[in-house]
Amino acid sequence: MVLAVVAKDTSGVLERFEIERRAVGDSDVDIDIKYCGICHSDLHQIRGEWAMPLLYPMVPGHEIAGIVRSVGPKVTKFKVGDRVGVGCIVDSCRSCDSCAKGLEQFCANGMLGTYNSKTTKYGQKTKVLEGHDSEYTFGGYSQSVVVTEECVVRIPDSIDLAASAPLLCAGITTYSPLAHFGAKAKGSACTTGVIGFGGLGHMAVKLALAMGNTVYVFSTSVGKKAAVEELGAKFVCSADKDQMAAVTGKCNFILDTVSGNHDANLYLSALAVDGTFCVVGAPQAPFSIHAFSLIMSRKSVAGSLIGGIAEVNMCSPAGLQIARPFVQTLATFWPQGGAGGRSNALNGKERAGRRHKLSELAVEKKLGWLGRHEAGSFTTFASIFRTLSNPTLRCLTRPQTQEMLDYCAAKGIVPDVQKISPKDVNHAMVSLSKSDPAVRRFVIDMSQLTPDLVVEPDAAIDPTAWKMLGTPVPASARHPAHAAK
Repeated sequence: MVLAVVAKDTSGVLERFEIERRAVGDSDVDIDIKYCGICHSDLHQIRGEWAMPLLYPMVPGHEIAGIVRSVGPKVTKFKVGDRVGVGCIVDSCRSCDSCAKGLEQFCANGMLGTYNSKTTKYGQKTKVLEGHDSEYTFGGYSQSVVVTEECVVRIPDSIDLAASAPLLCAGITTYSPLAHFGAKAKGSACTTGVIGFGGLGHMAVKLALAMGNTVYVFSTSVGKKAAVEELGAKFVCSADKDQMAAVTGKCNFILDTVSGNHDANLYLSALAVDGTFCVVGAPQAPFSIHAFSLIMSRKSVAGSLIGGIAEVNMCSPAGLQIARPFVQTLATFWPQGGAGGRSNALNGKERAGRRHKLSELAVEKKLGWLGRHEAGSFTTFASIFRTLSNPTLRCLTRPQTQEMLDYCAAKGIVPDVQKISPKDVNHAMVSLSKSDPAVRRFVIDMSQLTPDLVVEPDAAIDPTAWKMLGTPVPASARHPAHAAK
């Protein structure tokens, strides 16, 4: 039995409950959950505000930080006592093009979400008690979780465990588009705009500043100006026409983190020529964008969803595509006669068509395990590919979620968090629904979840106050306030 905090219907009210986790499989990691962050999407899903199936009882939480307490016999990356995290993904098909590229969040067959995800096709089985017969995932508002090792990341020792939890959603949700759309690579040559300064927004600001960007924060909450400027960013009140006019054409990239309904056209004028407006918030209402807002300056509108979490399998087609430039270089170093022939290969004009993108030093730095291969001879590409297919030699690039954690550790970046007891989760949800400016990210201390704990109700929770777009499964999980008329 595992204690958890669950929503039983679309009322949005959370309470203590008991669930059962699946047994630890050969490649599974069993995690003692120490902290779980509260994400705005948790609020949306327990209340049924998104147009998606709703599986009750629902255990929210995809910002999980904890300690490994046991592992399956085939687990190679983690051991008992390791500090680890689990984000929004607990499995994917691992065979489609997106998965092969380390983009499990875009799995063509559908990623398996950490909670409210009904599927058994990837071997994830969860049993819920009290007569409910269903198989779907339960999240991190609980004492423990069992996850395949491919979807577990290592939390650097320098990051506080409680503060690490929101990085697994808010951190990667903002890091991924900043990296993908060039803000990270361009550094000081990039001006980034961030719409909103809440849980996602403040992470985006910290990351963009660490990347060397000039950062503008767009917000209607003037009370947040001091906090924005304290970080080193520039505050723009989006309700002030003069302030908005002053930033016309200033931003190369704008990240929209707002989950409430708003007019995107208001911010497009702040984009420079060839600028990109990227959405990571998830408002209920669709955007309506004026065509000429884009046409006149060749602006783009895009979206982004978290980041990859598993390692790229180097014997997959996508993995070999990633490896090929490195392999070509290595083959140049060891053409026929092993390491001794590398100088002739580098000087030979007959090999000029091969790619010399990496120096020998770079190869040994990037691929130390391969550049110093004991056999000393790579006579064909096939032999190298066989080496790459070794399951212990998995990738040339880190999964993006792990990359983000390591980057935050190196730069000293952590979210602003407020630790709470599980008994206060309903109060936290009310605060989150009101966009309380005093709080950035709530993190639940799961060590306080005990058999006698009572999750306090909050009188401010009113199921008639929001529009339910989701479809409860079964329909009996619909709260009376949302009953079909």
